[in-house]
Amino acid sequence: SCFLAQPVLTVLDSNQKPVGSNSGWENAPNNPAQIMAVSASVGAFALPANSADCAMILTLQPGSYSAQVSGANGATGIALVEVYQVLP
Repeated sequence: SCFLAQPVLTVLDSNQKPVGSNSGWENAPNNPAQIMAVSASVGAFALPANSADCAMILTLQPGSYSAQVSGANGATGIALVEVYQVLP
């Protein structure tokens, strides 16, 4: 087994409706500087520039959510998902 080279992260609500998706943290709906700042504030590891790592900042309503990781173009491999709660 090897790591998933091009992961796609999707967050789903309790109805399995996507509420956010990302492939490559610098392509996130948030700007990369915001992701770097929030990651540092919660003690997450730094994401290297031009990496395929996924990251998103989402404001979610109370409820149940799932994180789904798949491989772009049907790729397979091992992925790690970390979730952090950031309080205002």
